[in-house]
Amino acid sequence: MQQQQKQQKQQQQQQQQQQQQQQQQHRQTLEVFQQQQQQQQQQQQHHHHHQQHHHHQQQQQQQQQQQQQQQQQQEITFVEYIG
Repeated sequence: MQQQQKQQKQQQQQQQQQQQQQQQQHRQTLEVFQQQQQQQQQQQQHHHHHQQHHHHQQQQQQQQQQQQQQQQQQEITFVEYIG
């Protein structure tokens, strides 16, 4: 039980971090912003199912999620810069 609370706390911190990243990206279109929010929520719901079973796997998935997010943001800036 204690382990589960710890993991949930970790997820919350991660979500805050990602939201801060998104706020810095002011040029981002609203549509893309919404898509990213949806992706985050889906992935986090997915984490909740396996939370108790794969402690280490969850942390790895979260790291991948952050990297994916950063890549998407770089692409958006790049495309809008050219446009």
